Amino acid sequence: MGIANVIPGVSGGTIAVILDIFDDLINIINNFTKEIKKNILFLTPIILGVIFSILSFSSLVNFCIINYSVQTNLFFIGLIIGSIPVIFKKAGKNSSKNNMVTSILFLFFSIFLVIFISRMSLKQNNTVSHIDKINNLFLSKIFVSGILSATAMVIPGVSGSFIMILLGTYNIIIQSISNLVKFKNFTECKLEIKILVISAIGIVIGIIFASKIISLLLKKFSSITYFCILGLVIGSIYGVILNINFDHKIIAYDYVTSFIFLLIGSTTSYSLGDKSK
Repeated sequence: MGIANVIPGVSGGTIAVILDIFDDLINIINNFTKEIKKNILFLTPIILGVIFSILSFSSLVNFCIINYSVQTNLFFIGLIIGSIPVIFKKAGKNSSKNNMVTSILFLFFSIFLVIFISRMSLKQNNTVSHIDKINNLFLSKIFVSGILSATAMVIPGVSGSFIMILLGTYNIIIQSISNLVKFKNFTECKLEIKILVISAIGIVIGIIFASKIISLLLKKFSSITYFCILGLVIGSIYGVILNINFDHKIIAYDYVTSFIFLLIGSTTSYSLGDKSK
């Protein structure tokens, strides 16, 4: 989930659905005070895993995206495709003939919503591109960006990174994480820590807010909500495709390895989702 949230177009919520921890995650966040000890035991490895992966693997993922863009992104597309049957089963469980038309309409609306957000992110130019140029007003923007991107992170198919790109804060956040890993003492990274703490506070608020809404929707409109999630997940394929770098000439090797990684991704996510039932 941590790696997914670093990459524009890939949703941490989608990964949670693939691993079949999405419902539990939403319920625990939304009802944290009911069984605090049990909920802490559930959330702690997830939070630590997210933080560890963001700090440790963001450079590796960026390397793969830059040098093996087609293969890496097709692997992510494979993960998404493999999760579609699992989500469809959940969506169909509580569906009926009466709400099927409504569910399908929400399905297509969700698909086009993600495509629209993805296309908007392409047109957005970040107003601040370097960490040295930020001011207090931009720090407020980072806080709001944290809230909105976290809301997107919780929702499967919607990339929190895309929201940061739309708001012009993505470059600064990535630079802060990268600089924090490189620096060896506190005095060298005070600004980076300040930026990330402000962003983190916004993210926590956004996650709590989004989880309450999703929990309510799952209870009252389970089938329609899952059809929306299905649409968001399907639409996110378009967002991942936008990440593929076609600057270099694609040769036979790229086609073969990309197809292999597509199969690996789809098989992996389908197997994880199927075994979790």
